[in-house]
Amino acid sequence: MCPVDPLHRRRLLPLFEKTKAARTIVDCVLQGHGGAIWVDDEDAPRLARITLGPITIFGGDANAPSSGAMVDAPPELLVVIGDDKQWRDLVVVKRPRARVTQRTSFLLRDRNTDRLTQMAGRVLDGCRVERVDLRLARRIGAEVTRDLLFPSVFEGPEDFVARSVGYCAIDENRIVAGATAAVPYDSGFEIQVNTNENYRGRGLATAVSASLILHALREGMEPHWDTGSSISAGLARKLGYAQTGTYEVLELDG
Repeated sequence: MCPVDPLHRRRLLPLFEKTKAARTIVDCVLQGHGGAIWVDDEDAPRLARITLGPITIFGGDANAPSSGAMVDAPPELLVVIGDDKQWRDLVVVKRPRARVTQRTSFLLRDRNTDRLTQMAGRVLDGCRVERVDLRLARRIGAEVTRDLLFPSVFEGPEDFVARSVGYCAIDENRIVAGATAAVPYDSGFEIQVNTNENYRGRGLATAVSASLILHALREGMEPHWDTGSSISAGLARKLGYAQTGTYEVLELDG
């Protein structure tokens, strides 16, 4: 397999034209914002493999001679299959203990900024919501989770602040929740939101997510939402999102 430089990935778009599942991840990698991609042949690729963190997505002809080598590569935790049954069957044959789960994609339908502004302002007494600057970006991974500054996309806090945006909730001097544009692509981003366990159920995820969505609307960006969690799906609907579809994920045995 041959790795593809970020500057030359867009030419591989035809291999993923039918891939609707996790489209934000496909676009992020193909547009050179993060992740990695391998092809079977540099000059005339018939198939490709995208990776972004624990996620792998296959594209192209699953019947090509190199498809088995693509699947045999070092295992990740998740494989997004989407609508391609041939790739699914090939993965299942190679990894018979893979567990099938579902994820759901959402699109923002209710774009009422007054409503979102009210949500952004509903925080606990003593808490405040701030945009993530370099000072906060250097802390948020340790105080909430490093997933907010997705390591497969951003090289570190400086890179995140230069290329992306996020909002966090602060209780006194501690960051307790955050929402970030964790998976960017040319016209938008996928939202990652996390709240510290002791602060869950208090509206902080709503406030930081609404703040990030408002930023996206001001900038003409699409704030995408994708999840395998019923709690996250409920938050999405509360924020004005509507379900657009579900897709299949294989959780590999490693």
